Amino acid sequence: RHSSKVREMPAKQIVYPIADNEAWDQWMEKSSGMLLVIDFHQEWCGPCETLHPTFKRILDASECDDRIAFLSANLNQFGDHFEEIMPRNLPVKRETHGCLPVFILVKEKSAVAHITGANSPAMLLKINEHMPPPAEDGGNEED
Repeated sequence: RHSSKVREMPAKQIVYPIADNEAWDQWMEKSSGMLLVIDFHQEWCGPCETLHPTFKRILDASECDDRIAFLSANLNQFGDHFEEIMPRNLPVKRETHGCLPVFILVKEKSAVAHITGANSPAMLLKINEHMPPPAEDGGNEED
């Protein structure tokens, strides 16, 4: 007798941790054509997992893998980058920031929006506002 087990597909990664400066630079280059949602977190607190279901819904709802990426960055390791791209009106200081999640939405290597706290409605609103539109398939341009 043969056992017929269905192999489950591995779960798709939702949030990609930024490991080092080289990875940071690669993601910033990609921000010219896509929206990056970066969760900046304290080392002792770790990335916010509360919004993962929201991120998964966004990724599942449409073919947007090439238009948006969800990332996490340790505030201690990437604090200089945080200060470079964060909006000037953001009342967050990396030295004194606690465990409240801070998400920076990045396009063209600079912040276009920020969300403080695990606020799913605000996240959806900002993503819809800033995510690039789908690429046109097979344009019918005439010479």
